[in-house]
Amino acid sequence: MKQAKQSSPPRREAPPQNPEAENAREPLRQCIVTRERYPKEVMIRFVASPEGVLTPDLQGKLPGRGAWVIADAAAIEKAIAKHMFARALETQITVPAGICATLEALLVRRCLELMGQALGAGELKLGSTAVAAAARGGEAAAVVEASDGAADGRRKIINSLRAGGLLGRELKYGKATLIGCFSSQELSLALGRENVIHAALPEGGFAGRLVAEARRLEGFRPLIPDAWTPRDGPSNQGAISVE
Repeated sequence: MKQAKQSSPPRREAPPQNPEAENAREPLRQCIVTRERYPKEVMIRFVASPEGVLTPDLQGKLPGRGAWVIADAAAIEKAIAKHMFARALETQITVPAGICATLEALLVRRCLELMGQALGAGELKLGSTAVAAAARGGEAAAVVEASDGAADGRRKIINSLRAGGLLGRELKYGKATLIGCFSSQELSLALGRENVIHAALPEGGFAGRLVAEARRLEGFRPLIPDAWTPRDGPSNQGAISVE
């Protein structure tokens, strides 16, 4: 049976805002499911714990033999169903229940922690006025819009991104990356502020790292919510086949 998870062609490439990925020119890793090779930034490494439990290694630093999978829930579920992890790791594996939900939660936390660090460093802009100004001035590399924010406020930001030459007709493609996969509650709790709806980061390390993690998270929850109306722009989401 063919399964697909919403994603986009750019997830197959290193995020353009990530200078470390561009400069390091690290070798590609082969996905044990698709058999294609991808940059590490769009993959998840798994290892076996000493007890034989399948363990995600999001930083790619845990010791031992590793198995790489494209960051996509359908691909990971197929690897589990077809016992691909046991073959790749050359050992019997116990798969924790709900591992994809756990991965989603871990990736969400990594993204929100990065935003918190950026706020502490004075690089994260919050609020409609500040974000719209940065967008119009072409000074936003990553813009985060709460998934449940008001449509009128979202359109204001999107129009500002287009006015600044950062976003074309489609929401998912442009010089700036639009991220709409976090709720206002998630953003507010992570940043210690009330009713966080709009946020933006200028080009630099924090933006590059946030975009890279968001692209991995996209394999578990849509980067652009389906609920956003056509007036915002077409999402044009593709799919990675894991048939």
